[in-house]
Amino acid sequence: MDSGRRWWLIVVAGIVAGVYLCDSVGYEAGGALIAATIAGALGWRWYRKRNPPAGPSVRCVRCGATLSATARNCNQCGSASWTYIN
Repeated sequence: MDSGRRWWLIVVAGIVAGVYLCDSVGYEAGGALIAATIAGALGWRWYRKRNPPAGPSVRCVRCGATLSATARNCNQCGSASWTYIN
C-alpha cells in the first residue's frame, strides 16, 4: 500500500472517530477531549525538546565502570570489553 492511500485512511479514520466521539458524549465534551489531546501532545513535544531522553550508558563488562561513548578501553581496569546498559 503506498503512502498516499495510507494517509487517506488515517484521515478518514480520524474523522469517523471524531464523529463517533461527538455523537456519544456531545459536542462540548468531545471538543474538550480533542483540545486536551492536542494540548497534551504539544506539551509532550515541548517537554521532550527541553529534556531529551538519555541514551543507554556504556559500561565496562569486567568492572562495571561507566565509560564515555567514545572510549576504547576502561580507565580503571584496562579492559576493552564494553556493553550498553539501559
